[in-house]
Amino acid sequence: EADLLTAKSLVKSHADTLEHLQKMYRKGFVSRLQLETQRENVEIANKSVRVAQIKLEALLKFTRAKSIAAFKADIAKQQAVLTAAERKLDLSRQKLSDLTQQKANCRILAPKAGQVVYANDYERRENVVIEEGAEIRQRQVVLRLPDPTQMRIAAKINDSKLNRVDVGNTVRIVLDIDPDLPLEGELAEVNPFPFPRRWHGAPIEYGAKIRVKNPPKSLRPGQRAKVHIFVDSQPDVLQAPIQSVVERDGKYYCLVKRDDRTWQLREVEVGSNNDSFVVVEKGLAVGDQVALNPELLWEDSTRDIPEPGKDAAPEAADVARTGP
Repeated sequence: EADLLTAKSLVKSHADTLEHLQKMYRKGFVSRLQLETQRENVEIANKSVRVAQIKLEALLKFTRAKSIAAFKADIAKQQAVLTAAERKLDLSRQKLSDLTQQKANCRILAPKAGQVVYANDYERRENVVIEEGAEIRQRQVVLRLPDPTQMRIAAKINDSKLNRVDVGNTVRIVLDIDPDLPLEGELAEVNPFPFPRRWHGAPIEYGAKIRVKNPPKSLRPGQRAKVHIFVDSQPDVLQAPIQSVVERDGKYYCLVKRDDRTWQLREVEVGSNNDSFVVVEKGLAVGDQVALNPELLWEDSTRDIPEPGKDAAPEAADVARTGP
């Protein structure tokens, strides 16, 4: 459009010059050649105007439409970017609001005075550990305020011993921090289902809770202890080392040392045991000496014991009168 205006201006200028030269030609001041030259300049200027008009028409018909379409596409693209940014801003604002609320909810007020203990749980398939950066779900227990007068010990009972324990059994507790001062407790609870096994072949164990009677002030949550559950109490009974008794075809036997230093195979009747000693109800007497490794003499129960310095003889032990 600017080129068209320039061309029209040039045409007017040459036309004015031509008109002036015509007047001068009639008066004889300019030659015919000068007049013709100026006429050619006017014609060239007119052609420039036509060229500029053609360019302008082409621009209006094709280039302008193309540019407008490109500008509209760019506007639509930027509008989409703006819409996405506004949505992202809304999500960020919502997240900020949620985090602000969560931060406000992080303030936990204790209902009473006491020692704060993290609610860690190592008995699940995936351990729950309360620590910085841990993700907390809704209504999850995070802290506990244990009552020091109602302390309990979490223990595990092997399935082979499960049928021998009952709620109410007396328990002796030995704290790792003070093994010389055992505590008294009571079996308060046994879980009806075992813990999930962490690997193939792992032992099957059941959770149990042991109530501590008269807990000392030094007792704190998280301390470790060993517990001994008393499943039976039999005062003044005859006991023998459990490894001195062998079982054959449903009967039990011991090798008893004779006065002539030979071994006698003797059938016995046994009762309960505590993994170290077994109660002997019949077949032995107080003071009898029994072999601790009777399997070595099972084929020949009358073999003499070698003299000291020769091949070692089977170990022997006195039968105890009473025991735990």
